[in-house]
Amino acid sequence: MVASPWWFPIGREVAPQDLVGREPFLADVAARVRLGESLVICAPRRTGKTSVVREALRRLAGEGWLTAFADLMRHPSEPRLAEALTDAVLQNETGLHRTLERLRGAAATAAGLMQLSTKTDAGLEFALRFRAATPSLEDALEAGEMLAQRLGRRIAVVFDEFQSAPAIRADIYGFMRSILQRHQRSVYLFLGSQAGLLEQQFTRTHAPFFKFAIVRPLPDVPGEAWASYLHDRFAQAGHTVSPELCRALVARTGGHPHCTMVVANKVLMARSLQPDMAESALLELAYAAGLDDLSATYDEMYRGCASPPAAHAVLMRLAGGMPPYGEASGTPVRRALLALTDAAIVRRLDRGRYEFPEPMFADWLRRMQA
Repeated sequence: MVASPWWFPIGREVAPQDLVGREPFLADVAARVRLGESLVICAPRRTGKTSVVREALRRLAGEGWLTAFADLMRHPSEPRLAEALTDAVLQNETGLHRTLERLRGAAATAAGLMQLSTKTDAGLEFALRFRAATPSLEDALEAGEMLAQRLGRRIAVVFDEFQSAPAIRADIYGFMRSILQRHQRSVYLFLGSQAGLLEQQFTRTHAPFFKFAIVRPLPDVPGEAWASYLHDRFAQAGHTVSPELCRALVARTGGHPHCTMVVANKVLMARSLQPDMAESALLELAYAAGLDDLSATYDEMYRGCASPPAAHAVLMRLAGGMPPYGEASGTPVRRALLALTDAAIVRRLDRGRYEFPEPMFADWLRRMQA
């Protein structure tokens, strides 16, 4: 993926050169996988965890690893997840997206099906038994390990948005653990945007995945790494801005990756239209425009916090710089705070102290309140 010289990537997986400040974490993830350590990687949505893990997979593939990636939110049923995971495994050998669909549409003879292979026949032969029907979820969970054994290689398998798995099958955590724990050539990465819910599955004594994987939260990007990146990218786009503007931009967005890219794009647009505007006014204009662009997302986040009943009141108090406990009694507020932290809307700092991982959401709440 080649980055554009004039825009900042938003709403998609980003190129390696745009993974700002992630190299130490990337190196750590790849090193742990090489040692056979399965991982849980937690971070709020739109902070870059998927892009980071995709780059780790790319590097591992370059070393001869098989890789597979399945997004549970995109495939919210057993048949869809089973087919997506099987396709992801088979793509290592066939080089084809949606291999099973292509097999079903191919000639019915083995010779005709073999012509789909672009690398070796191993993966394609492995898929022949699935050409008439969707594989079961058990078959799909076994597929990566079986192919790795057949080829004498290792495989890294990623399950994205893993906290949503119970919507696919009520007993899915126990079911998956019973299968995955037998695998010798597979390493698993479980990604999630709701850290509290996801971590419980791997850290609570009686949870099905207890001690199956190490929890590794995605760290925040250092402010200076952001400022340096922004300064260089503005220069590549032909716009000279001061390091101070870049630092101020990062301070306003809190270094949240998606928000920072959104506001940086607005700076580019405003500077292109009004090249002589003072930097302080430029940033204010860009920030307001970025907040407008994010309003639909924030409205959805806010409406999604309607339960427990005290959650909206707690959000407004925190956004206003007040402690979470107002006139409401303690139990409803505690429940609201637990739900908000589980959903990664707020982050606990200390007893009674919370912050917004996405500071622009707090600004949006204050603007709505005004």
